[in-house]
Amino acid sequence: MLDTSGFVISGAEEDQFSPAVVFDGAEFFVVWADNRNGLNTDIYGARVRGSDVSVLDPFGFPISTARDQQLRPSVAYDGHRSLVIWEDHRGTALFSSDIYGARVENDGTVIDALGFPIAAGAQIEEFPRMVFSGNRFLVVWADGRATNVANRPDIYGARVQTDGIVVDTTALPLAVAAGQQTSPSVAFDGDQWLVVWADSRSGGTSDVFGARVGQDGVNKDPNGIALSSATGDQYAPVAAWDGLTFFTAWNDYRQRDGVIYGTRISSDGGVVDTDGLAIAPADGLSEPTLARGNGSLLAAYSRFDPAPNIRNRRVRARFVDFIPPAAPVITAPLEGSETAIRPTITGTAEPRARVFVYIDGLDAGFSIVSRGGEFALTVPTNIPPGDHTLTGITFDQVDNPSAPTMVHIRAQGTEVIDAGTDAGTEPTMMTADAGNGTTPTPGCGCQSVDALSSFLSFALALLALRVFKRV
Repeated sequence: MLDTSGFVISGAEEDQFSPAVVFDGAEFFVVWADNRNGLNTDIYGARVRGSDVSVLDPFGFPISTARDQQLRPSVAYDGHRSLVIWEDHRGTALFSSDIYGARVENDGTVIDALGFPIAAGAQIEEFPRMVFSGNRFLVVWADGRATNVANRPDIYGARVQTDGIVVDTTALPLAVAAGQQTSPSVAFDGDQWLVVWADSRSGGTSDVFGARVGQDGVNKDPNGIALSSATGDQYAPVAAWDGLTFFTAWNDYRQRDGVIYGTRISSDGGVVDTDGLAIAPADGLSEPTLARGNGSLLAAYSRFDPAPNIRNRRVRARFVDFIPPAAPVITAPLEGSETAIRPTITGTAEPRARVFVYIDGLDAGFSIVSRGGEFALTVPTNIPPGDHTLTGITFDQVDNPSAPTMVHIRAQGTEVIDAGTDAGTEPTMMTADAGNGTTPTPGCGCQSVDALSSFLSFALALLALRVFKRV
């Protein structure tokens, strides 16, 4: 962490809360709900330069200061400017709220100083979220228009063009069912949107449902997809696209007091992890959020710290990574080459990963890949003279395995292969100089496996592993 104490974005009086942030390639744009006037909450924003984290608008600038309350902002970037949306209470109807938006230029100029309505029905519209698809935004929210009951909303949405024109002026019904549907979130995979929400249609507890929405606005799953119907409550879901599949995470109370679970959703609407994945299995967790970066997702959440001198909530995070690393490139020995009976294998692979080497199905150890992407390993025991198959598999930092790389070699020499370890004993893996890519120190021998094909089947099965790394 570069800023262990954090840095102030807004030091105005009174409360600033509910922040949201987006990056335009050069600067971050942070928006929040702001109570600096001491009466009603407004929407403010500030730019933060990415190169040196300088706050370009030290006290923020107003985005909406309309009458009454403006709450729960969300922000997205379209490649030229940002769109900020929020829950707006300027209307005169009692206990009603609308969804408004405003476009903001990269220099901080607010194009729509009064805001423009995205959803302004007679009933409540709240909890807005959005994502940009490449040519327009999809804004989603909880909406009470169908039931006329504020505490039993449904999920509606509208597409908004980059010029601020609302395409769906009557809104798209995305989830209209018994009970309440609330707290939506939305992600885009390059072809379609996935909208997720908390759903109490079962009448007892809250579940997590979702629906895919085409870029033409058609709801592909009008009855919803049950993403999690486990015992207890599941609520506050968030959605993201990890570059391979949709992923959603939520607060889960199936067993304990607040656990973060998640699941993958395929492009055809299939739920990959039907029982859910325990992303963060400790008690007292809440408020998950997801962000994609560099081939993985970062799942952040709030957790209660029971330490006597703390007894407060703290923000923690875990990486969620389902994408396998690239197969290792073996640079020596080359395909069909002759080697010593105790060869050294070198090559390149994902930095800081581990490359495991197998010779004819025998575990020959592993090497930790250097930061520069290089690895080296000397086989710890002699191999018989003759033809052999050398296989390398990369395991990334969360143990996702790559596809295998195979090289056929011919060993030259007369020494006899070492006995190795007995079948069934726990092997001592080869060690490597941590991260510098030098030849590792040999361990105690090789663990036998039934056959290379058996191992490869096992490794391919590992591609579905659900491994999470705490940061």
